[in-house]
Amino acid sequence: MANIILRGNTWHARLAIPARLRHVFNKREFTQSLKTSSKPAATKLAIEVVANWKLEIAAANGDGTAVDILASELKQRIAEEKLRGQYTSEEMGMTASDAYADHFAESLPRHDQQRFYDVLTGRKSVPFNFKSKGWADQVYTNDKTANAAVASIERFSLRIRLLDDVTRGNIKRWLSSETRAKATVEKDLSFLRSYWQHLEDIGAVSEDNQPFLNIKLPDTLKHPEHKREPFTVGDLSALFDGIKNDQAVALASIISLYTGARIAEVMALKVSDVIIRNDIQCLYIDGTKSRAAIREVPIHRSLTTVIRQLTSIGKVSDEWLIPNTGNTRTVKTRTNAVGKRFGRLKSKLGFPSTKVFHSLRKSFITACEQAGAIEGVVADIVGHEKQTMTYGVYSGGSSIEQRMRVMETIDFAETAPFFEL
Repeated sequence: MANIILRGNTWHARLAIPARLRHVFNKREFTQSLKTSSKPAATKLAIEVVANWKLEIAAANGDGTAVDILASELKQRIAEEKLRGQYTSEEMGMTASDAYADHFAESLPRHDQQRFYDVLTGRKSVPFNFKSKGWADQVYTNDKTANAAVASIERFSLRIRLLDDVTRGNIKRWLSSETRAKATVEKDLSFLRSYWQHLEDIGAVSEDNQPFLNIKLPDTLKHPEHKREPFTVGDLSALFDGIKNDQAVALASIISLYTGARIAEVMALKVSDVIIRNDIQCLYIDGTKSRAAIREVPIHRSLTTVIRQLTSIGKVSDEWLIPNTGNTRTVKTRTNAVGKRFGRLKSKLGFPSTKVFHSLRKSFITACEQAGAIEGVVADIVGHEKQTMTYGVYSGGSSIEQRMRVMETIDFAETAPFFEL
């Protein structure tokens, strides 16, 4: 038994306290003399001592209910003892843990006794998250990762509370109801698979039961932008009125709205990316998502004055086109800073979670469609891959003049009062 240690001629019980809870108990581990030199006797005596320590840890953790945890622990231990033939009474089929379970149940309030016996005998399941915090402490050394892991298990437990209810069917139903981005759900699934493996390792679930094996995300999650809605014409006036005092956010938003560019593409723009192609002023967007994302986008007439001010005399070519994003030097930090500020501002204005910065891109594409623009030309403007073999592989793309004609059909008049720097 791993929870006993010989010190001199006397056996002691011991149990490590998870790092995150050591401040609660003001020590690194529990330890207590069992006052015996006999290992078999120490093994039996340690059951009750260690069980009580685990109850204390469970209570401090808020990790399921303490009764559920102890019942599950004893259920597992009884099965192991019977497998090894470690009976204290062959006639009654009792093991040391059986005896302790009866003794412990008598000390419980009446309403907890039935729950204890139901879990112990398998009539009721334990909460799915009953081992989550202990597992995270063992597996992840980084506190941030451990907290994220526990949060994933807790979110899942809100939908599927009991361990016995974790089935492939229920997991698929949970996934089909998800509205978060694919990467976020994939991260949760990774934590869930790791947690399930831990439950298998400690004997809480059968190795034959693999509900997470080969689970695939539904198609609705593979394109999270489908969950995002464009800003309507009525939204835009309220939105730009609400963000106008944050210059960087307002500039990034207006450029995205009139180009369909992604936030990272907008925040990566340098003064030198304002170019002239066939006498048409354009933005050179060096997209990173695909080959199609590298493109030249004609500057809409509503952006002309803004771009002129942003590229005014005195600015060097390698300066960021959009200034004043705070103490940020890389595209990633600039994007994160402006994205978070946009999110806070639009939430204060009462916009739902389905309307995000990316919704400006969707607004542009929606306006193009409603104006009757050719889809292939719009794809060239916003940096989408073309879906057909002929245009996607063999075409050199639309001309700057074709793209400019699309731009001339777009007009978000509601934003006009908020364009001044």
